[in-house]
Amino acid sequence: MKSSLSHDPHSKGSFPFGLHPASKFAEYPTSVTIPNTVTNIGDGALADCFSLETITVDVHNLMFSSVDGILFNKSTSTLIQCPAGRLGDYTIPEAVESIGSRCVS
Repeated sequence: MKSSLSHDPHSKGSFPFGLHPASKFAEYPTSVTIPNTVTNIGDGALADCFSLETITVDVHNLMFSSVDGILFNKSTSTLIQCPAGRLGDYTIPEAVESIGSRCVS
């Protein structure tokens, strides 16, 4: 079963299974776990989650991975999203070849 992240507006208090880029979640979660069934994440889907500090990806997900709470493609060659609520400096790994268009907020 393939899944995408898309927004459920009735999921206040817990991070919805899906999230659409147009959604504004300024007050919502500090962490999110992307399950192994997610195969597509919309561009900037997590960019407006201003309280988000950590993104975790199920190790069995074939498309995505996370390193130190930051979202990458599976091979870690593309940095997809640095959580907006993450504090401090971050050094982009040398293996990164591309950065998502809305990677940082």
